[in-house]
Amino acid sequence: MSSYYEDSVTLVAAKEILASLVESWALFRLLCLSQNLWAQEGCFPIPIISATPGSVIPWNESVKILCWGTPESYLYQLEILRNSTFEVVEKKLGFQEKAEFLISHMNTNTAGRYQCQYRKEYKLSEHSKTLELVVTDIMNQDYTMENLIRMGMAGLVLVVLLAIVIGNWHSHKVPNKEDWPDFPELSRSKHKCQTGPLDKALRDTRALCGKAYCKPGNKKTLPS
Repeated sequence: MSSYYEDSVTLVAAKEILASLVESWALFRLLCLSQNLWAQEGCFPIPIISATPGSVIPWNESVKILCWGTPESYLYQLEILRNSTFEVVEKKLGFQEKAEFLISHMNTNTAGRYQCQYRKEYKLSEHSKTLELVVTDIMNQDYTMENLIRMGMAGLVLVVLLAIVIGNWHSHKVPNKEDWPDFPELSRSKHKCQTGPLDKALRDTRALCGKAYCKPGNKKTLPS
């Protein structure tokens, strides 16, 4: 009877030991599996996203978005945030460490927040940090430099016109007396020779007055 009881206790103890061994093996396998998964995920570096020439782009200009992964990555995809969710914009196939996404014309539709990720060994990596692209409106840009250039050109034109006006005024100015040219004076004899019809009439009148008709006290009139 005692031996039967001892055998029963031994059997129960063996079952407990076996159960504990099975549980320990299961925990060990689970731990190994989690470690393997962590190691595999550790081989997927977080992608790096950047923009060239920069994240602020003038209207209708182009920009390149770069997504850096690993040389073993064979698929890259670019996503944009729209309506609170990220949508795939473009995908690039091929084993490469870096993928380039070109946006030819920046506008309000292409501006926004971007992120990228890559695929390696049939698994996707984590998303990169968010890159925000901002488009600047040319109509609202600061035209200070252009305005200064225009004002400078207008000032130069005014200076040239003022110089022309001053030059013309000096050319038409009356010269001083000492600057006058020496014109020869007409002699009195030449002046006398230059007589007209009126001088001839005066000479005829004087000739008639030399006669008696013009003497004092003579009231005779000139013959008609």
